[in-house]
Amino acid sequence: MSHLRAISPYRDPAATKYKFTLASSELQFETVADGLLDRSIMIVGNVYHFKELLKARFPQIKYLDLVFNNGDTIKAAWVLPESAQTKDTGTLAEYLTSLGVEVSEIDLDEEDDDDDDSDLDDDDLIDAEAEEETAREIKALISTRGGRDACREHPGEQPR
Repeated sequence: MSHLRAISPYRDPAATKYKFTLASSELQFETVADGLLDRSIMIVGNVYHFKELLKARFPQIKYLDLVFNNGDTIKAAWVLPESAQTKDTGTLAEYLTSLGVEVSEIDLDEEDDDDDDSDLDDDDLIDAEAEEETAREIKALISTRGGRDACREHPGEQPR
């Protein structure tokens, strides 16, 4: 056993434990310059400390001003086209998990399902209602907080 593996900063209660939500959509992410984006993944969470690692692994990732609510709300966020996840790079979720980040994934394009029996995954372990609740929280965040800097992760960071 490697001694380096056994010593993890995430085992120290004083260490920051990062948690990101990866929200994917083909219908909800657009910019003023590019219009509606191809199916992409938006990272919800404080990505600042990971941004250089992400840019090195996924060169297509961008910090963009996203337009929501017919242009009434603009949010800056890290966005990766799903097509940028290849066999060589792996998935964004896998990579973040390898860095010690707790990751949850949601699809913002899925419709809510009122049938609780269909809310369980194949192993009957994960209740999809929790995932739907996270999706509703993200949608609420997008619709209720206005202004360009409402989602800014680091004051000096500028979207492209």
